[in-house]
Amino acid sequence: MKNKFILSSCLILNACAVLDGVPETQTVCIDSNITAFVYVNNKKVGQTPFCGKIERGLNTTAVLKANGYKTTEVPLKKGVHRQWMATSNTEGMLMQTGVNIVSLFIPTGMDMTYTSQGRWIEYLPDSYYVEMYSPYRRADLNDLKVKAFALKNYYPLKSGDAEYVKALSVLARLPETTVFETAKANDTAAEFTNSLSRQAKGEKQ
Repeated sequence: MKNKFILSSCLILNACAVLDGVPETQTVCIDSNITAFVYVNNKKVGQTPFCGKIERGLNTTAVLKANGYKTTEVPLKKGVHRQWMATSNTEGMLMQTGVNIVSLFIPTGMDMTYTSQGRWIEYLPDSYYVEMYSPYRRADLNDLKVKAFALKNYYPLKSGDAEYVKALSVLARLPETTVFETAKANDTAAEFTNSLSRQAKGEKQ
């Protein structure tokens, strides 16, 4: 009974810590499909790929800006990583082979049709990838599926897990050897994702 009381007290204290308004300094990593300047609390903190300490409060937002692209906002408020926790079932993603994977990207505006608004995904705790759009560009849904799967499963892909490599090969319409070699050649999930995306679209490296 005493242990249960201690556990309950810890849970309550953790919940209060999440709900209080005191900013908490944390290391956050943000990358994107193009190089963009990153602003937090109206202050420029760097450019993508960005990885550094920021103060996260209840209303903290990262703003990404780049010439020729729509300004994109990503919520960084202090709290539980609900989006990451809700989409961590990679086995389920393998079974779907991309049917609902695109839903892992969250719209940055009210447009839920995945056409012109920016998108973001928290693929690991405190690690974000942002898809930015030019005013005239519309979303490539298959590209978003490829990116979501690559981001969420970078480590098994890099280690050569045959099931994951095959699944992404089908999504990206690329040979399995290309998927594996690209994963091995890149040191971060975002670098791997951008490289594989370009190859899937037939763009030069």
